[in-house]
Amino acid sequence: MPKYLVLYVTQKRPAEQQIDEIRRGKEPWITWFKAQGSAIVDQGNPTAKPFALNKKGSTRSRLDKIVGYSIVESQDPEKLKAMVIDNPHLDQPKTSIEILQIMPLM
Repeated sequence: MPKYLVLYVTQKRPAEQQIDEIRRGKEPWITWFKAQGSAIVDQGNPTAKPFALNKKGSTRSRLDKIVGYSIVESQDPEKLKAMVIDNPHLDQPKTSIEILQIMPLM
């Protein structure tokens, strides 16, 4: 079954000290994950401290604000959209979700 990388995006990355606040607000996430059942391959986690690396080893801050990820399975992209539209991340202002199909090569 096709797998998808679900990226949680916001216009403003939460400060590190807000991680405790994020943990306290996890109940809607638990409910959402349970409702999706076996479609959830990996619940994922929040992300922090992003940087980009080039071949020379030079790093720079990332411009995007990806604040977390999950991996889900779905045979039907329309069902995937219907599943993700109820994700609690979208209840926050100025947020979006990006979905990328994972293309297995091996």
